[in-house]
Amino acid sequence: MASKKRVVAADTLQGIETLQHVLGDMVDLITATSFAKAIRTFDEPIDMIICGIHFDDSRMFDLLAYTRNQTHLREIPFYIFRDLDSALEPTFFRSLEISAGVLGATGFIDLFALKQRFGVSNADEQFRKRIANAIELY
Repeated sequence: MASKKRVVAADTLQGIETLQHVLGDMVDLITATSFAKAIRTFDEPIDMIICGIHFDDSRMFDLLAYTRNQTHLREIPFYIFRDLDSALEPTFFRSLEISAGVLGATGFIDLFALKQRFGVSNADEQFRKRIANAIELY
């Protein structure tokens, strides 16, 4: 049997709990709530990075830039995701998505918006499928 893919989850505790719930045991989730801890997780081989927009006081772009400047991490899929409600306008999240792409992220997943639109279980399933497909392509 193939070993589970190793995925770094960089986010707040609440975001990490969401990822643990949504992804279940389909991956080996390595968690980090700070930039320094996330960097340490890269000492071992990994297959993907999922970073929440609230990670370490919104340092997701710092982490993205770091990974894209490291030869051994450059091609690792890097997703930015949102799961918490916010008073910010939808155009702000669209600008995050565009910026993430320009800076080299594989994608931006607005799990909160998916839950609002499709319901929790359908949104979670869409998220799982997207992550599973990305891991298989890698």
